Amino acid sequence: MKRSSCRLTRLVLTALAPLALALSMPGELYADNNAYSFQGQYTAPSCGPAFDFTIGGGTKTIDIVASTDVPANDIVLKLYHNGVLIAQQDTITSPEEIHYATGIDLDIGRYSAVVCPFNGQAVVSPSDYAGIVIVSELPLPPVTIIPPGSTVNPPTVFPIPKFQSWNARFSPATVVDAQRTEGEPLVKLDAAGNLWESGP
Repeated sequence: MKRSSCRLTRLVLTALAPLALALSMPGELYADNNAYSFQGQYTAPSCGPAFDFTIGGGTKTIDIVASTDVPANDIVLKLYHNGVLIAQQDTITSPEEIHYATGIDLDIGRYSAVVCPFNGQAVVSPSDYAGIVIVSELPLPPVTIIPPGSTVNPPTVFPIPKFQSWNARFSPATVVDAQRTEGEPLVKLDAAGNLWESGP
């Protein structure tokens, strides 16, 4: 499995855990739930090939997540219905996600997920990508993917500092530059007109 596919799989398994539980429920209650994986390659400025899938009656949500092999490549994720663009997302470089819901049953028929380079440009081109499509009869909330370290991600783990002694010691001072022996020197002029200079 390619590196982006592994990273995307870990990301999606975490983000879609509630949906995985719903998909495991009895088929007679949730007959139109499906999950699809796809992969492809785009060469800027062109988009990658469309990944087509169909939905039946009763479907309420479509969730799509896609990620490139090159995280620096900014992508746009697009969703089409019968050839008409109905949603697109460009919030971060990669991955990108779409949560599509209208509040009522979605129109049946053919849908397509398409990955494109943002503004037709890419840091590295061609670029491989991988993605996952989830369709569900449940009116699920959007799948939010927050980049690691994001300030909008509330902290859930708080560090507990620990201190202990160890045997580290300073070595004898060694002059490595006889001309520049200081950093950030301080220069002072006293009342008698003497110039004083010191520095670490």
